[in-house]
Amino acid sequence: MKINFVKSKLYGINVEDGFLVATSNFLLCRAEAIQFKFLGLPVGGNPRRLETWKPMVESMMKRLSGWNGHHLSMG
Repeated sequence: MKINFVKSKLYGINVEDGFLVATSNFLLCRAEAIQFKFLGLPVGGNPRRLETWKPMVESMMKRLSGWNGHHLSMG
């Protein structure tokens, strides 16, 4: 099996931007920022900040708003 570098991304931790770009060019892959989403969850963001969780909370509220009206009775 071979690694498909076109689909791969390179993330650098405590690495200079120039080195990260040079390495990604050598490997023929993309260099990305640390804050990204994996399975819809933010990775690399500050979990204590509201801005990190705001998109997830809005997504859940949007899903629950349609559910509440169909499954809850007035009683």
